[in-house]
Amino acid sequence: REAMRRISKFNVGKIEWVFMGHLVRGNRRKCWRHLRRMPELRHLKFTNHISGFEKNDWKNLAMKHNVVFLNMHKYCNASNSYDRLETVRLSSVLSFGALMISEPVNEVDTEIFKDIVIFEKNLFHSYSHWSPQLKDLLGDSAQIIAFQRRAYALYKEKFEPGRLFSDAGVWDTEQGPK
Repeated sequence: REAMRRISKFNVGKIEWVFMGHLVRGNRRKCWRHLRRMPELRHLKFTNHISGFEKNDWKNLAMKHNVVFLNMHKYCNASNSYDRLETVRLSSVLSFGALMISEPVNEVDTEIFKDIVIFEKNLFHSYSHWSPQLKDLLGDSAQIIAFQRRAYALYKEKFEPGRLFSDAGVWDTEQGPK
């Protein structure tokens, strides 16, 4: 309920882009700088958080209003292959209903997180190359709120512990642990 209440108050005029991780690795600093210098994004706040967070710190960050979390790989997909999604790190904020935008990831993770995480293949290109869907979403508080509500509900459904254990074959829903 707390997440749904927070989600209902998104204001696109006050968006803060947050990256959780080290910018010094690979091409991340260059990609981060590119986003910050885009004329269309200059009015936004950009924040980088690195390790050392405790559970409540992640929760407080995820529960802030108007935050868009960014997933960047080490080389910002400069190679021809897509990296995996760092699901444990992302789950720490997705479990609170956070909005996550990511560069493309491998097919398996894309399918698992479809409609939960927004994947933008042109994230590190000019804004004019971004998908119309992402540009429209970021310009409309109501669309963001609707997406977040659907994504949060889907996340809770897909990653409900009983379902995960059952899918992994370590739990029988009628008899308990195997």
